[in-house]
Amino acid sequence: MIVELEHYRLDIDVERTRQFYKTAPLLSATCSCSGCRNYEKAIDLLPQAVLSFFEKLGIEMKKVREVCVHCANADDTIFYGGFYHLCGKLLEGESAWIPINENLFRFDEDKLFRITNDFGVSFQNDCDLLESDFPLPAIQLEISADMPWVLSERNDYPQDSSRRKRQ
Repeated sequence: MIVELEHYRLDIDVERTRQFYKTAPLLSATCSCSGCRNYEKAIDLLPQAVLSFFEKLGIEMKKVREVCVHCANADDTIFYGGFYHLCGKLLEGESAWIPINENLFRFDEDKLFRITNDFGVSFQNDCDLLESDFPLPAIQLEISADMPWVLSERNDYPQDSSRRKRQ
């Protein structure tokens, strides 16, 4: 299926992607830190536009390959980064990861496709931590998201006062 998202053009095999995610482990099966547990539970509170976007691509959001907390925001949300894999090819578009030198990259949020103000995605050909049984060809979907803190336990992630959320 050809998918066009602003400057990205993808050829995604949705059924092969969906088949992989049926048996992939939940995030909570691979990590028990508070950031990962919160991510998995906060997915249930995401806007329908985000949930539908991932469903259309065949991805089960709670089965993220890698997710990390960048910081807490002043409004009690958490700034997450992470990635999923898709069966398919990136036909047009560039990753939001911009090389600074051979070993250092910066993330350019202007290259994101914004599903909502708080949730954006980027695509790239290079796949980190690609599962050994993932169907090929594969591309990586990067996320940049502000999500609510939903756990009853205290959020101990530090705030980054220099970061400004999109309005």
